[in-house]
Amino acid sequence: MTDRQKKGRFKRLKWWISSLSIFVVFMIVFFIVDGTIFEPNLNDSDNVAGKAADWLEETELFNVWFTPFNFPWFNLVTLLYIVFLLVSAIVDTFSLKRDKQN
Repeated sequence: MTDRQKKGRFKRLKWWISSLSIFVVFMIVFFIVDGTIFEPNLNDSDNVAGKAADWLEETELFNVWFTPFNFPWFNLVTLLYIVFLLVSAIVDTFSLKRDKQN
């Protein structure tokens, strides 16, 4: 194994540890804040991103299938981060296979 491959694996491992640590911290904060008076009061007046997020959180996905939290924005952020991690895992898997072939 070359030095370059070792550095690449170390960087990848470091990135995964930091990404999963951030995810765990956000989940702990979301569980603490959810169901309390500390939930954010979001005012989406004429905000395109806010309206899109409101439309997303009113879908069946966030009302029936994926509801770990009472506050719908927490559900949205959690799902987006999970999708981000899954896509990153797929990309890393293919890059590892490519590196082993070379």
